[in-house]
Amino acid sequence: MRFHTWAGCALVILFLLGAAASTGPGVTWDEPAYVFAGYNYTQWVLHLSPGSFSAHGIDAYWQFNHEHPPAAKLLYGFAATVEGGEGFGTFLAARLGAVAMFVLLVGLVWCFTARSFGRPAGVIAALSLVLMPRVFGHGLLSALDLPVALACFAAAFAFSRAIQNKSRGVWAGVLWGVALLTKINAVFLPIVLIPWAVWYHRKRAVTPCATFLVVGVLTFFAGWPWLWHDTFGRVQQYAMNKTERLAQRDRPAGTANIPVYYLGTTYRQERAPWHYPFVMTLVTVPVALLVFAGIGVGKAARSGEGRRIGTLVMASGLLPLVVVALPMVPKYDGVRLFMPAFPFVACLAGAGGARLWDWRGRLGKVIVAALLALNAAALLSTHPYELSYYNCLVGGAWGANKLGFETTYWGDTVNQQVIKYVNQHCPDGSRVTSEPPHTELIGALPGLRSGLRWVPTWNRGRRNADFVILFPRQGHLSGAALELLKTGKPIKKWSYMGVPQCLLYRVTTEAQ
Repeated sequence: MRFHTWAGCALVILFLLGAAASTGPGVTWDEPAYVFAGYNYTQWVLHLSPGSFSAHGIDAYWQFNHEHPPAAKLLYGFAATVEGGEGFGTFLAARLGAVAMFVLLVGLVWCFTARSFGRPAGVIAALSLVLMPRVFGHGLLSALDLPVALACFAAAFAFSRAIQNKSRGVWAGVLWGVALLTKINAVFLPIVLIPWAVWYHRKRAVTPCATFLVVGVLTFFAGWPWLWHDTFGRVQQYAMNKTERLAQRDRPAGTANIPVYYLGTTYRQERAPWHYPFVMTLVTVPVALLVFAGIGVGKAARSGEGRRIGTLVMASGLLPLVVVALPMVPKYDGVRLFMPAFPFVACLAGAGGARLWDWRGRLGKVIVAALLALNAAALLSTHPYELSYYNCLVGGAWGANKLGFETTYWGDTVNQQVIKYVNQHCPDGSRVTSEPPHTELIGALPGLRSGLRWVPTWNRGRRNADFVILFPRQGHLSGAALELLKTGKPIKKWSYMGVPQCLLYRVTTEAQ
């Protein structure tokens, strides 16, 4: 009981630290769409009436951002509604929901790994997940990638015990449905879970597997009001929106082929190479945790009862990487598209770390504790640039920049430090913009003072801006912005490990 009390206190502390850290990153490209969509959905829930269930009543609230399912967005919307404000405060409120989901995921990783490989493994696994800077950074943002990782992991956890307890097959199905209601990634989860159950449990797996699939699909349709009218047509529309990203052709639904800068090449029309997810995993997970995970693979693959769960963990962790590696699947934005892999990597790191913990008595414990402490220090040093982290295999962010990896991609580096400097140093009436542009939905940077005029896009030929805030997302920069980065002299630069994360330029001789 004492251990569980300490564990609970640790998770509360993690939530408080995460809540404080969530004020660091700037508003990312995707957050406004998710938060405002969730706010609309929340208004539908709060103002239910008989007319709310009509096609018009549903579309009035659920049409916006229907290309993504609503589960995580609903949580963000409730948080934004409670906050009731505007600007950065709205996103901070939504981010509290994201931090809560991250803490819950850490708790589930600890619980699952402790049940499977012992209590020390559970503790090390939970710490490993927290100490992955990219994962921690996503845990601070009101986006969909960490929530779908949580839902997929929870569904796999419940399913792993569904054979022994049939009611857990129902819960596993509900959780898979919630994962489907979070992001399309979850549709691949049965590819691992069903064969695993049949291989290890034979006929006893039939009922739990059928229950899992049926309940999951029903939960998906029941939880998304946008699908309640013209169901077949809207499922087709949803599927088309996703599959168009797989095709090398025009995209009538408006989805975009998102450029990515990888190993010195910008991929615009064609996909990045198949090895992108594997390389990005190897260079963004701290090396000590990779070593732990490597040892954990050996432990998980050994014969005996542990092999059954070990197989599930390894296959579930490998699946998101394999899916993204497929030639037709887009590859961009660092590791976020295969975020569901990392809780399982943490489980393997826990198993391996526990094995090292027991190696040669006290020596193993000292090594594990020292490595975890060094990783904690590294995590602290990255803030608020967690999404720009690279490990020492490539020489950190500095080496990654030299090798041609993308060093920032989501607008998070246009943070409150940047906005505070702009507010203090740009004269009243100055026209301010960002490059690449990323504030279409919110009109201006949250926190920008009223005396400054926000310009949605920069047109160098028309001299329509006085100051440009540039975050060097290499895959998106071209033309005047790329020239400005290469030859311009910034009046202020924010860097991480010597790599520019955000720069402020004055692009007119005299502010007007």
